[in-house]
Amino acid sequence: MKKNIFVSAIAAIVLFIGCSPEGSVRSVDYQTFAEEIAADDIVLVDVRTAEEYAAGHIPGAVNIDSSAENFEEQICEFSNKKPIAMYCRGGRRSKEAAARITSLGYDVIDLDKGFNSWEGDVVVEQTAVDTLQNKVEMTVEQDVEEIAQE
Repeated sequence: MKKNIFVSAIAAIVLFIGCSPEGSVRSVDYQTFAEEIAADDIVLVDVRTAEEYAAGHIPGAVNIDSSAENFEEQICEFSNKKPIAMYCRGGRRSKEAAARITSLGYDVIDLDKGFNSWEGDVVVEQTAVDTLQNKVEMTVEQDVEEIAQE
């Protein structure tokens, strides 16, 4: 009797573990990624920092920094019924983030070499443009001052 209960308990545990929702990760090249994100039923996530995102991101991407303490919580705002297309700068952070969220049942399409391999349109936030413009203006002003002092 005890043996049957033990075997039944083990079978239930194996069945439960075997049926747990586990997502998958596919790393794809730029062309395949571009085709995948053209679909309406996909969530596009940029896992870089807010500063990197502002400096340039793929149109339609939402920024969820993979180093944020509540990264998984933010991802869970999206249904795991839709695949998530994910990218970072070079591919490492997005692969790590993808591995973390597949355990939550998400299917992830990862841009293999990251934003560095992206050949499509890019959105640059105005704050990033302003910051760069200010840096250029400051550098020019400093150069002019140095020349004037010589």
